[in-house]
Amino acid sequence: MSLPLLALAALFLAALPAQAIVGGAPAGADMARHVVMIVSDRGSFCSASVIAPDLLLTAGHCVREGANYRLLTYSGGRPVLSSLDQVAIHPQFDAKAYNTRHFTIDLALVKLVQPLSGYEPLPLSAEAGVAGQSYRVAGFGLTAQNAGKSGGVLRELTLQGAPPVSKVQLRLREESGAGGACQGDSGGPVLHEGALIGVLASAVGENSRRGCGGMTGVALLGTALPWIRANAAKMGVSLP
Repeated sequence: MSLPLLALAALFLAALPAQAIVGGAPAGADMARHVVMIVSDRGSFCSASVIAPDLLLTAGHCVREGANYRLLTYSGGRPVLSSLDQVAIHPQFDAKAYNTRHFTIDLALVKLVQPLSGYEPLPLSAEAGVAGQSYRVAGFGLTAQNAGKSGGVLRELTLQGAPPVSKVQLRLREESGAGGACQGDSGGPVLHEGALIGVLASAVGENSRRGCGGMTGVALLGTALPWIRANAAKMGVSLP
């Protein structure tokens, strides 16, 4: 366990609950059993959705090469860092496109060394996005851009689909226009009727300015679902 990871875990342990993902509230127990954190030795962190006892789905940009990553969970109120086994990033993920805010299939699978205890897998859906439809989202991210001490608390929010939509991408917004994903929420689940239809992938501020709480980008499972199932099988995991 490297010193930066220890320091990051200590930061999360000291984090205070707040009333937001941006504009959200602390997640209910029915959501908390499906979401974990991935942290890197570079000081960054992301959320991840549990899809099997030893398999996570997160955003591709959360586990890029050049850093060491660990799973962060809690036991008795204390942070526990665990090793990852394998990572598979979708072959169509383009880091340059992501960095310039162009769309890319931003998905990755993370195989764990040991199965999780106390968590439950989410069912997967290839459902396309629908404008005006409500989606339940969650993540461990910040309550505002660069508000570092607000991270580490799982929060959730209901957002609505916004045009344009497709089988591979979806944009979400909060009805008041002031809520959404922020730093650290990437990889968190996007649910419709209890099924995982995508993961949080990006965020911008109000009026498309740099920041959080405006429009939220989602990487839909959609056409990537066969890749997810095939690569899970290669990792020794059979998905329902």
